[in-house]
This record gives sequence, C-alpha cells and structure tokens, in this order.
Amino acid sequence: MHHIEFVKLPANQGYTAYRKLHIVRNERRQAKNLYEIVKLTNDLTKDKVSVSTLSTALGEVRKIINSSSNKKYKPRELSDLNYGNNNTYKNT
Repeated sequence: MHHIEFVKLPANQGYTAYRKLHIVRNERRQAKNLYEIVKLTNDLTKDKVSVSTLSTALGEVRKIINSSSNKKYKPRELSDLNYGNNNTYKNT
C-alpha cells in the first residue's frame, strides 16, 4: 500500500499494483474471518468438550459464516468515489 501511496506509477503498473492490493485485501479478510471462527470455537470448547458445547460452537460458527458472507462495507473516506448503492459494496 505504501508503494502505491508514495510512487508515481504508469497506468499499467498502477493497475497491476491495484490488482495485487485487491487480492491481498481479500486474503486478509478471509484470514480474519477464519480467525474469528477459530477463536470462537476455542473459547467455547476451552473448559470442556461435550456434545452440547460442540453443538453450540457449530451453531455459532454457522452464524459467523452467514454474517460474513452478507457483510457490506462502507468506506470512511473517499466520498468522491461511487461504491454501488448508497456508497456500500459487498465483500467479493
């Protein structure tokens, strides 16, 4: 990201940098979602593992997966850019 901020790039290199940044940001989002699931599962099964705790953990994991696929993001800045309906966009 700093490279894009501080270096003036020709259009083709700028697009390549944008695509790499897009890929890295998506991978980061996937890692954060996975971390959320692992942390929740660990917290719920930390004390004891039973059918009840595993069932609860499974239900909570399903909630996280459903909510993460429906998340919409709204940029805090860059109001001059248009991000779909109401300046929001869905994670892709």
